[in-house]
Amino acid sequence: GALLDDLPELEAVLIHELTHWWQVRSRRAGPHGGQAWEDEARAFENSWRRERHLRLRPPLPLPSRRRS
Repeated sequence: GALLDDLPELEAVLIHELTHWWQVRSRRAGPHGGQAWEDEARAFENSWRRERHLRLRPPLPLPSRRRS
């Protein structure tokens, strides 16, 4: 029963990972990989979550820039 209880959450994660697969497979124009692709995958995932009234994933913090 526990796995079925987590199914909506697992589906949301799958949407995120399938978005990355699609990004690589489609060889889309624009920035490849990195923050832009992660932001896009999270946006699709959160759209899925919103439609199903699930908790949204927060955006990733921007990478800190170290000063030398």
